[in-house]
Amino acid sequence: EAARSNPLDLLIPLSLASRRVILVGDHRQLPHILEPDVERSLERSSDLTRDALGKSLFERLFNYLREREHLDNICRTVTLDQQYRMHPDLGKFVSQTFYESHDPSEGFGSDARPASDFSHNLDGYSGKVAAWLDIPAEAGRERGVQSKYRQVEAHLIAQEVEKILRQDNKISVGVITFYAAQVHKILQALKDFSLVDEYGGELQVDRRLLQG
Repeated sequence: EAARSNPLDLLIPLSLASRRVILVGDHRQLPHILEPDVERSLERSSDLTRDALGKSLFERLFNYLREREHLDNICRTVTLDQQYRMHPDLGKFVSQTFYESHDPSEGFGSDARPASDFSHNLDGYSGKVAAWLDIPAEAGRERGVQSKYRQVEAHLIAQEVEKILRQDNKISVGVITFYAAQVHKILQALKDFSLVDEYGGELQVDRRLLQG
């Protein structure tokens, strides 16, 4: 993910390339991450400095090459124009919010698969393409230092996964979380619903659920 890499990480492969370089990334949705102390320092810096450090090398190169294209009509940047993995309504939202708002030419289509491909009759989610489950802080706060977890969230996630699979076991369910500690808590919670078992001393999704 070149858009998230810092300049030093990119300069090494750039310096070794003998003929051409292909950088793959997405600075619209996945910009680079600055250290917290750098972020705090930027708050006291000039607009020029904030702009300079706030952009990744990938974004700088992308914008520079786009400008070159306008001068000599040689194509040096490519943005994808079709996605296949989400409901057309979600794809349209992502295109308009993250891409077309910056440059209309970066918009992409989401109609390669019809909305009917994503239809379901799950209780509580019927007719919805996205949903949020709110868990107030009073129900249980986040814990941990470097790797964080929230037990109440882990339990609710396991509960929802079990409910979905009970209604339709042909549906595949993916659970994404940012912290290793939360992964462990979710796996423990899923084990309580017999969706996870222990293999070789590690908690893993029950292999019967992975078949077919």
